[in-house]
Amino acid sequence: LAIDGKPVDSAAQVSTLVQALGGQPGGMIEIERDGERLALQATPRRSTDPARKNAWELGIAVASQAPAYDAAQKYGPLAAIPAALRETGKLASDSLGMMRRLVTGQASLKNVSGPVTIARVANASAKRGADWFLYFLALLSLSLAIINLLPIPVLDGGHLLYYLIELVKGSPLSERAMAAGQYVGLALLAGLMGLAFYNDILGLLPQ
Repeated sequence: LAIDGKPVDSAAQVSTLVQALGGQPGGMIEIERDGERLALQATPRRSTDPARKNAWELGIAVASQAPAYDAAQKYGPLAAIPAALRETGKLASDSLGMMRRLVTGQASLKNVSGPVTIARVANASAKRGADWFLYFLALLSLSLAIINLLPIPVLDGGHLLYYLIELVKGSPLSERAMAAGQYVGLALLAGLMGLAFYNDILGLLPQ
C-alpha cells in the first residue's frame, strides 16, 4: 500500500521507493493482509544478483496475479493532464528525497549511478514493453531536469542563483566571483561524474 509514507500505485513504484530508501534502517512498509492494514519495519539490503549489484532489495516480489498493481489505468484526454502532473510531482518528490538522503548521509553514495547502470535499466525496461521504456525515459528526463536546476554554477540553476543574488544586492557579482563559482561548480560535477563511473565499474566487477 505504501513505502516510507508514499502510496504505491504501480509495481514500478515499489522498486523506485525501495531504491530511495537505500540502506536506511527502520523504513515503514504498509501492507494489507486478510483485510487488515499493517505497518512493518524493513531495511533494504544489497542485491545478490551480479547484474544488480548497486540495487537495494527488500526480498519481496509483486505477485503476477495481483491486478491492483499490474492493471493499466486509462484516462481521457482532459483527465490525463492532471494525472500526468500528479505523477510528475510524485516522481520529483521522490528524486528530491533521494538527493536529500544522499547529502545528509541517510542513503549510501553507492546509489549514485552512471551511464552503465542507466543503459542496463533502459535495456530491462525496453524488454518489458514500450510503455515501461517510455516511463523510464520520462523518469530519466525528469531526473536530469531536477539536477540541472540545482543551484550549482555552470548549471541553469546556478545562473538562476546568480540572478537572485543580483536581485538582492542590486548589482551583479564580480567577474572574479563568478569565475570562482564556475570552478567550484565544475569540480562538484566532476566529482559526481567520477563517483557515478566508480560505482558503475564496481557493479561490473565480480564479487
